[in-house]
Amino acid sequence: MTIFSAPGKAMWLGEYAVLSGGVAVCAAVDRFARVHRADVDADTFGQRLAVHSSFFGEAPAIIRDQDGRDVDVSSAPSHALLHAVVATLRQEGAPVTRNGAELTLDTSELSGAGKYGLGSSAALTVALIAALCSDSELGEERLTTLSLRAHHRFQGGVGSGSDVHAAARGGLLRIQRGLPVQRLAMPAALRSALIYTGVSADTREFVRAIQSWARDNAAATSRLEGLACISQQGTDALAVGDVPAWLAAVRGFHRAEVEITEASGVPIANAAVCGAVDIAERAGFAAKASGAGGGDIVVAFCDASGDMESLETGCLTAGYTLLDMQPVHRGAHRCGAH
Repeated sequence: MTIFSAPGKAMWLGEYAVLSGGVAVCAAVDRFARVHRADVDADTFGQRLAVHSSFFGEAPAIIRDQDGRDVDVSSAPSHALLHAVVATLRQEGAPVTRNGAELTLDTSELSGAGKYGLGSSAALTVALIAALCSDSELGEERLTTLSLRAHHRFQGGVGSGSDVHAAARGGLLRIQRGLPVQRLAMPAALRSALIYTGVSADTREFVRAIQSWARDNAAATSRLEGLACISQQGTDALAVGDVPAWLAAVRGFHRAEVEITEASGVPIANAAVCGAVDIAERAGFAAKASGAGGGDIVVAFCDASGDMESLETGCLTAGYTLLDMQPVHRGAHRCGAH
């Protein structure tokens, strides 16, 4: 058994701004999607490639039969991500293993009691491609490119790809369309925390709603440009280790998202998000929605003056969950055979 892992992510700054050419900061977190690969007896199963998942039920999805013939993967909702991955690999002529294997998908660390919004589909895409192509050394750039194309297909063309970059590369990343991804150093004086609101949100639905609102709407365009400006200021501050300026940018970004929520009717900064932000502020943290908003994760930051115990107590009292997750430098990797 060989295990292929890829981390989830937390968007620190720049969601929505990055979709229109702005800069974003995304951090890989120490919770992983995993693909367990068991090579099978060639005499019995030949070149058969089968994928097991709790989403598929008891019957696995067959990618290739025992005689080495490709099998069309169902495009049913439960198979949508696998379908996107397989279609992309075939289209790109990627070096999928010719050995028979049974693959089992596991995103339990990124789901918990609900949908955390930590990029589980992107992490699984990266881990699955790494497992399917493990007989060849793809390298980080090729793995990232294939994963971006597969996940873009899965999402119907929506999204910035930040979560894929985090899953493939790991670390704290500066991401902007048309420019190489850059690694940032975590300032020693900065601490981060993730709060799960208990309310799940659909990233694709929110992004499409904001794009619809912004279409031919000068006022909307101006507000989104404001997000991009704040994101640029915050990213520049983080790059030089200016923690106070970073915290100010996080607070400014949240206020801007509140204004966009009020103007557009798209509940990015909804009651659950704002409640978590208020709790964080009382504990000495700057906070904002991580990702599309509307629920899911709120990311909070502080310097030495922040009170983590107070944050934990406030979250517990309000029914939120303070997640025990931290940034991780390692991206997709093979965990070894046993």
